[in-house]
Amino acid sequence: MSAVLTRLFSAWDRANIRYLVLRNYELLPEHTENDIDILLDPAQLHPARKLLEQAARQEGWTIHNLGHFSCTALFLYNLQTLEQIHLDLMCGAKWYSFFFADHSLMLESRLPHKNFFRPAPVHETAVLLLTRLLYGGRVKEKYRETIRRSASDSRHELTEVLSPWLGGSLSRRIVEHAAAGQWEAIEAQAAMVRINVLLANLRHPLRLVRSMVSDVDRLVRRWRSSPGLSVVFSGPDGCGKSSVAGGLKVRLLKTFYPERTIHCHWKPVPQRGTTPPAEDPHGQPPRNQIISLLYFGYHYAAFIFGWWRYIKPVLFRNGFAVIDRYYYDFFVDQRRYRLSLPPWIVRLGFIFIKKPDLVFCLDADPEILQARKQEVSFEECQRQREAYRALVQKLPNGHVIDASQPLADVVRDVQAAVLNYMAARTAGRMAVMEWCYRKGSTR
Repeated sequence: MSAVLTRLFSAWDRANIRYLVLRNYELLPEHTENDIDILLDPAQLHPARKLLEQAARQEGWTIHNLGHFSCTALFLYNLQTLEQIHLDLMCGAKWYSFFFADHSLMLESRLPHKNFFRPAPVHETAVLLLTRLLYGGRVKEKYRETIRRSASDSRHELTEVLSPWLGGSLSRRIVEHAAAGQWEAIEAQAAMVRINVLLANLRHPLRLVRSMVSDVDRLVRRWRSSPGLSVVFSGPDGCGKSSVAGGLKVRLLKTFYPERTIHCHWKPVPQRGTTPPAEDPHGQPPRNQIISLLYFGYHYAAFIFGWWRYIKPVLFRNGFAVIDRYYYDFFVDQRRYRLSLPPWIVRLGFIFIKKPDLVFCLDADPEILQARKQEVSFEECQRQREAYRALVQKLPNGHVIDASQPLADVVRDVQAAVLNYMAARTAGRMAVMEWCYRKGSTR
């Protein structure tokens, strides 16, 4: 990570890109535990992003994900180690569509720090204080001591920075409370802070309209090309679907945060508690065709509406959706669900089902699968293994993974396939962005 960030900062400096690392910069460029928030001049966003692509490529990294939030969220991974980093390119400090800091003043007063730039202390304090206060009505505990020291040492300067957004009277009260460490008193003022920020933005109606239009545009683009990822794991009992999914979620923490992850079993709906594995999935006889059709129709509705209710919002927020089995089970193992359906009905239903981004078949010899779980006979295990493998091999987004390897190796193989897919997807989306930028710049 150090090499790619060092090259990036150096390239920006040579190109006279005005930037600063907004917060959590103490361990950079060697290490970061969080995303890296970088404030840029809006007029330089495009050249800054192009230089970032070049620096990443030169150091053996690539951009594998792109999210249009209030910032431009870029995710990179190392082609060899699969290490990931997350950079947010920000063109201003915003609470939804409302600005609460002046990016020009922040960039003009930036200070050198190691091989990059950081904000002046009063500007950093203002952003640390207002961000969580506006969004969550609280002062983040992690930053309280930094805010208190800055408020104590630079009361007048901090008041001046806050005044354009909060007004003089409220700014002075907030700074006094901060200097005294009276966080509950500050949090009690959250509603007034929001009202004053709103009023400050209303004084610049054209800027506010442009900000709102830009936000609507990015929300539409993010809905149409969601940055999140949906993955299905299929395969016979004993192939390790749950274990691999758990390991993959850990290996992708720098790309997908746990609070934006959903793990579903069979249907795209959240799991309700812990469901014990079926010890004898073929122990009961299939239902007759009429009852099977009714049962299928009932659960089919969950496949259709569950995707839009639970999966799509996760993908929209750059989340990770993992589903064990999914609809593909109907092609291979109807008996598990006591169904007796004609194949044409299953094929017809598949046309209208939302397809995940990636489908992994975890494949291993029946002897290995039976050693792990013996919920079905050896012959049935062998049949399912061959059926799942043949099915996934025909899918354009299917990958067959050798699940006989140690778990860590299986997870790494899946992770590599995920990151490669995301990098190719993002390259296509960025090509569209570049075309739109060039088309707009020639008008």
